[in-house]
Amino acid sequence: MSLLSDLINLNLSETTDKIIAEYIWIGGSGMDLRSKARTIKGPITDVSQLPKWNYDGSSTGQAPGEDSEVILYPQAIFKDPFRKGNNILVMCDCYTPQGEPIPTNKRYQAAKIFRDLLLLKSHGMVNILIVIQFGIEQEYTLLQKDVKWPLGWPVGGFPGPQGPYYCSAGADKSFGRDIVDAHYKACLYAGINISGINGEVMPGQWEFQVGPCVGITAGDQVWVARYILERITEIAGVVLTFDPKPIPGDWNGAGAHTNYSTKSMREDGGFELIKIAIDKLESKHKEHIAAYGEGNERLTSRHETADINTFSWGVANRGASVRVGRETEKNGKAIVELECTNTHYLLLVKTFSTMDKGNSSNSNNDVPNYRRATRIEEQKEYQERRWREHEKNLNRERRYDWYKKYYTEPQPIPQQQPKPYLSCEPTHWTVYEKIYNFNGDHTVTCTRCAQVFNYKENILRDHYHEHKRHDENEQRARDIETQMIIKERNEEMDCKQKIREEEARKKRLKKSEQKLREMNKRDELRQIAANRMAEIEKEETEAAFWNEAAQFVDNSVPSNQQEDDAAFWNEVAQFADNTGASNQQQPNDEDEQPWWDEILQHVDSQNL
Repeated sequence: MSLLSDLINLNLSETTDKIIAEYIWIGGSGMDLRSKARTIKGPITDVSQLPKWNYDGSSTGQAPGEDSEVILYPQAIFKDPFRKGNNILVMCDCYTPQGEPIPTNKRYQAAKIFRDLLLLKSHGMVNILIVIQFGIEQEYTLLQKDVKWPLGWPVGGFPGPQGPYYCSAGADKSFGRDIVDAHYKACLYAGINISGINGEVMPGQWEFQVGPCVGITAGDQVWVARYILERITEIAGVVLTFDPKPIPGDWNGAGAHTNYSTKSMREDGGFELIKIAIDKLESKHKEHIAAYGEGNERLTSRHETADINTFSWGVANRGASVRVGRETEKNGKAIVELECTNTHYLLLVKTFSTMDKGNSSNSNNDVPNYRRATRIEEQKEYQERRWREHEKNLNRERRYDWYKKYYTEPQPIPQQQPKPYLSCEPTHWTVYEKIYNFNGDHTVTCTRCAQVFNYKENILRDHYHEHKRHDENEQRARDIETQMIIKERNEEMDCKQKIREEEARKKRLKKSEQKLREMNKRDELRQIAANRMAEIEKEETEAAFWNEAAQFVDNSVPSNQQEDDAAFWNEVAQFADNTGASNQQQPNDEDEQPWWDEILQHVDSQNL
């Protein structure tokens, strides 16, 4: 593992000018984060130096399979706390290949407002760009990996009631602090303006604060901070959730309280402007709740939340929709805190467009109505609804034209005579076409066989069933023919399969026979070799025997008597032949000693 850590922490700047850029974007649910990395030439100091990229939108639920390419536009860069060095994290938003923002791209709406403000400020029309500040307090819950139960909770059970866990310390009250501290430092390293962290009311729940940030950067920094937290919990083996109500019952939920202020609110007399802004928020309460994402059911007026259907505000009141700090009331200037959830880009749009409307610093008639940018989705829905109504009207007109043609306008009697029944196969099923006579009666013509009938229900029904029976018979015949073809094809395939199996069996048998012959041949060669070795060994044994006998005799007879006793040696050889040496049989260990004893006895009997 130490080697793996060393490889992960390699400093690329010492060997190459290439860097790793991790492109991050929001997935199809609007809450999930996706990312992938690419190698580019560095260092990168501005987002405009980065190229666009693409990904498979059909795999994230953001594009159909037949046109799945979604384009990533880099929007903000941060230092990468995981790869370090010159490597970067890139926050992107998503567009179609034609350059249109996809439906889940909520950043586009917020960025358009602040981009237009920048353009207006450059022309001296507004002077509010640098004074709109946001601070977002993101709450989250850490869960155990295998059971999806809050960190520090007994599996399947519950801890003690809420109360001792908020901003607490201790192994029995604070769970996951190492993850929180790692996230805190990683965000500071990345360049995120993270202003603090704290433990929340429910055990296993924490909060980090980002801000104050100007304009669209608030949303970018919160999303990248969430991505870094996702990566850290991945390393720690813990599950991260931003679910507004992860545990039902008498437990606090998780939200994203948002602080908003302008320069005029932070100056003397700003408290009165805060009250005016709160009145504007109250008038748009339901519109804001609809834009704040899913999971707002946690807003029940319990567990430090406001009622979802009722707007309220108060000083230091955590059960209100808008909370004004006690210090703000005392000083008469400060910030205002909103009770929100997790749709940060829409939050920026709604808050700015509601509070800024009608302010003296932005009351110039030349300034466009920025609230229109928040209604893009509503306009799309309205256009789709109008299109559906248009299609419905067109269909209604088509039906009326058909009725007018065939039921109200008199038609001439056809000049052709009734034709016999034709057994042609229909391409579509249209049985009758009414043709009116001049006297008001009408006949019907079968479009299948061109027969003309007076309008009588029983005749038409019988003719209809005649066609139907004919079609059923033909269909039955086709089915039988198809079944026969399939049966013949299956039989042919079975026959071919049997032939292939028989050929394979014969091939295996032939191979086995050849192998057996080779084995028999090897056995024969081994037997021949063994026999030859036995013969050689026998010859060597006999030669050794006679050498030993000669040596023994040489050692037993004096040398001065050798020439005089030639007859004796002949007698010894004759005796050896008589005792079995001439039979060329190798004596075994049992009878070897008596045989030599007999020879020695014969020698002694000659008085040598």
